[in-house]
Amino acid sequence: QLQSTVNTIVASWTASTDNVGVKEYNVYLDGTKKATVSTTNYTFTGLEEKTTYVVAVEAVDEAGNISGQVSGQVITKETPDTTSPSVPTNLIGNPSTNAIEASWTASTDNVGVKEYIVYLNDVEKSRVATTNYTFAGLSENTTYTIGVEAVDEAGNKSARASISVVTKVTPDTTSPSVPTNLIGNPS
Repeated sequence: QLQSTVNTIVASWTASTDNVGVKEYNVYLDGTKKATVSTTNYTFTGLEEKTTYVVAVEAVDEAGNISGQVSGQVITKETPDTTSPSVPTNLIGNPSTNAIEASWTASTDNVGVKEYIVYLNDVEKSRVATTNYTFAGLSENTTYTIGVEAVDEAGNKSARASISVVTKVTPDTTSPSVPTNLIGNPS
């Protein structure tokens, strides 16, 4: 049985039998003998992550006779990504009467940014792959808090960037009515 971590492989096997007695086992990694052990397990250390290795084991009896090899292939695991992306910067909210067009500078990450979560008044509104989003259906002349977080492939989130934005008032474009009942005084 072969089990791996990021930089180790633990090999274990069922004991061999012999008419006189098994003395030890030779263990190999990619064709190179790494150790001789008297147990039925061995741990290979100092390995590269996300790499394929071939492990082989052979039994040696008291007389020095060597069995055939049993082998298996295993891939070491990848170091988990626990690094969060940077906080989105330069968050801007361009308001109209019933919408806010938000934009920001892209975040960076040690692996890569997958998407951005956009918030309106601390409520998640959407997830986008772009660096802009339009909040629509808003009330005029109202203050809103908009926010954005970056998310990487592993699901790590950045801290939230946020700003307050006031939507505009619908401009008054209606002219007053014509004055009426103008009365002139005769002279």
